[in-house]
Amino acid sequence: MYTPLYIKSNYSFFSSLVKIENLIEECVAKNIKNIALCDDNMIATMYFYKLCKSKNIKPIIGLEVTYSDYKILLYAKNYEGYQNLLKIITIGNTINIDTFSLYKDNLIVVLPYDSLPIFKDFDNITNSIYLGFSNKNEEYELLKFSSRLVFLNKVLYLNKKESEYFKYSIMLKEKKNILDDISFSDNNNYLLSNDEVLSLSSNNGIDSTNFIANLCNVDFPSYSNLLPVYNNNLKISSEDYLTKLSIQGITIRLNNEVNEVYKKRLLYELDVIKRMGFANYFLIVYDYVKYAKKSGILVGPGRGSAGGSLVAYALGIIDVDPIKYDLLFERFLNYYYKLA
Repeated sequence: MYTPLYIKSNYSFFSSLVKIENLIEECVAKNIKNIALCDDNMIATMYFYKLCKSKNIKPIIGLEVTYSDYKILLYAKNYEGYQNLLKIITIGNTINIDTFSLYKDNLIVVLPYDSLPIFKDFDNITNSIYLGFSNKNEEYELLKFSSRLVFLNKVLYLNKKESEYFKYSIMLKEKKNILDDISFSDNNNYLLSNDEVLSLSSNNGIDSTNFIANLCNVDFPSYSNLLPVYNNNLKISSEDYLTKLSIQGITIRLNNEVNEVYKKRLLYELDVIKRMGFANYFLIVYDYVKYAKKSGILVGPGRGSAGGSLVAYALGIIDVDPIKYDLLFERFLNYYYKLA
């Protein structure tokens, strides 16, 4: 089974009809085990990654960028490569040689056939570069000077019949209407079956897609491991320091009248926070919110599901009493648990 390496989702606005959840379902149905997302941004990366993992599909994190009006596909080999993709897209979707040279480590470069004119520019900088072809006749024959060829089919919709609807996305993107001419022709821009790929390529073409897939292995560290350790003056553990601050804070908040409901809820939250490894997270947020308030920087009363945390209330991070308003702590940490 081949690996589709050039899928754009509807997060590449007006450039694709592919919904990620539908993409995963289609891959499961077609027994596709690896897929690469190559949007022109990284908005959907984590959603794509987690949904793939939930269906036992290997996610390959890619990014489509532009160089001198030519498209380039970049794939993360590992977590460090993923971080380099983030640095690149933070600068912008259009890159130059200096930007690429700075962040090329742990990235694989694939140039679609139409981007052949810039091959030498990048071949001089990285050894991890491949040329993509979408048919075994014209394109493959013209690229045979390179031994690093890979089958590449741009997926903009899931099924061939959807091509007739894709033109409306182009109209929106180009600010045209049905009376205008639009620049689009169907070039098999749908999710191909393995047999269709064989007809357009060969077993070698399929093998090359899987070869690149095998090179890409992004594993995200635990969310809690990304946080620095909060150093406190008492030289005690972050967990003990958080407990001490929380007890002091809730005592002050309630004017020394902390009833059993508050005590039970506070101890419960502290236990969950400690077990999840989020003590440093709470302490860091506590520290910068405290600084902001002391410095006259406006801080809101709370935001979103954080209003459900009594510990956050005790620390002064929020000013909404979750007990008084019957707010759920579980809703708050559920989100972060998914990141961990």
